[in-house]
Amino acid sequence: MTRENYIHFDQPMIKLARAIDEFEGIQTVQVNEGKPNEQWIVFFTVAHNEHGWRALEFLAWIAQDYGLWIAASAPPPYLNEPGNCLCFWLRGAYGKQNKLANWINHLRKDYIAPEEN
Repeated sequence: MTRENYIHFDQPMIKLARAIDEFEGIQTVQVNEGKPNEQWIVFFTVAHNEHGWRALEFLAWIAQDYGLWIAASAPPPYLNEPGNCLCFWLRGAYGKQNKLANWINHLRKDYIAPEEN
């Protein structure tokens, strides 16, 4: 998402969306921040390359370890260009976005291995 899109969210949600956007191969496309007693959700696309695959694998691990939900969705191919319809989402309980963003940023440095030459 662009910097302008972030202005409508509270600071913890901005921090989480930016933490997800920091992955090479991931691009957030929509954020619903939720409210107390609700859930937030971040929709993102994954590049069709090694960076995208590694980032998706990392986010799936975080989702499992942190008690989040991660899933994929795609409209029928006739509504979009085949091969560019797949979108993923990450969903969690309201109130822990800041802690999750910090955790993602901390772990990304150690667990996303650079491409080998």
